[in-house]
Amino acid sequence: YNSYLSAESEYKKLVDNYYQLLLSKLNDTDKAILQQSQNSWMQHYNSELNLNNTVSKDEYTGGGNMQGIFAAYSVYDFTKFRAIRLYRYISRMFNI
Repeated sequence: YNSYLSAESEYKKLVDNYYQLLLSKLNDTDKAILQQSQNSWMQHYNSELNLNNTVSKDEYTGGGNMQGIFAAYSVYDFTKFRAIRLYRYISRMFNI
């Protein structure tokens, strides 16, 4: 549980760093597209977090220690995917 929370926190930092790097390299028109994408992702993140917490309730899962791990993994995986996606955009821009 704590490992996923810690890793998700690190991926959040990567998301922010990659976002800032991309933002610094785009022209003003394209910055607006990236900003819209990031805002949409944050809304989706919050929505998924809310759903994740809802379906993790004891009334739906029957409870147990594993539910926290499943919930933490889901959030970790969602954030990791965004970090990877932003990194791939950077890789394409810089041919790395």
